Amino acid sequence: MHCGEWLEIRIAGDGGIACRLELDRDWYVITNEARFYLRKKDTYQIHI
Repeated sequence: MHCGEWLEIRIAGDGGIACRLELDRDWYVITNEARFYLRKKDTYQIHI
């Protein structure tokens, strides 16, 4: 995965959220409505 890459992250259930992956001190994602950091010890299901 690289900075600026678009993906769909699954938070709960069947739905996903389209977002862009970015790197500052840690990885975070940007959606149309919010930005949030990814927790280092968690895993996330994505669709590219």
